[in-house]
Amino acid sequence: PGGDLLGFINSNALSGNNLDNIEVIAEPCEKGNMYCDEIMSRNFQGCNITKDTYNSYKTVCGIEYCRCEDADQRSCTCSALMQLARKCGESGCGDPWSGRRRSEEH
Repeated sequence: PGGDLLGFINSNALSGNNLDNIEVIAEPCEKGNMYCDEIMSRNFQGCNITKDTYNSYKTVCGIEYCRCEDADQRSCTCSALMQLARKCGESGCGDPWSGRRRSEEH
């Protein structure tokens, strides 16, 4: 995907354009999984969305990372992370500072 995450999601959704029902047609690589897991667990821990939705965004993030042809593969994950941030904002963010507090404790 890389550019149009919403288009990618909508073209692969099980029904309509519901972002909570994503059918994944590819699997992310290990490096993409590790990067997305780290950044999402640190920054979206307090997000009030279902675990399935969270995992779907993590998978899409990892696929975007792995398919990226840019020198810095992280740049291709921006669309997934921005969509997740929007989804979190719509559903309530919980405690947005909890992840930062935990990382400062270590």
